Amino acid sequence: MKKYFFSHLLEIETVHTTLEESDMDKKDKVYLALLLEETVHNAVISELLSNLNDSDKHEFLEYIHKENHETIWEFLNKKIDNAEDLVKKSIKNLKDEFLADIKKAKS
Repeated sequence: MKKYFFSHLLEIETVHTTLEESDMDKKDKVYLALLLEETVHNAVISELLSNLNDSDKHEFLEYIHKENHETIWEFLNKKIDNAEDLVKKSIKNLKDEFLADIKKAKS
C-alpha cells in the first residue's frame, strides 16, 4: 500500500480481514484492496479540495505532488477546521460502504 499523508488515519484492517475470509479468488481480493485504496485517496482529496478556496486548492495540490506529509498537515490545519476529523469521516464512510458491499456479495 502506498503511503499517503493520511495513511496514519487509515483503519482498514477489518476490510482486509473480511476480504481474506471471503470465497473470492486471490486476484479479485487484491483488485478490491487496490480499488479501495484508490477510492479512499480520491475521496479524501475531493473532500479536502471542496473545503478550500481556489488559491488554497492549488497550493494544496502542490504539496501533494511534493509528498511532504508534514507540510500538508500544517497547511490543512491552518486552512480547514478539524481537517483530520474530516479525513477520518471520509475514510470511515467509504470503509463502511465497502464492507457492506463485500457482505452483500458473500450472501
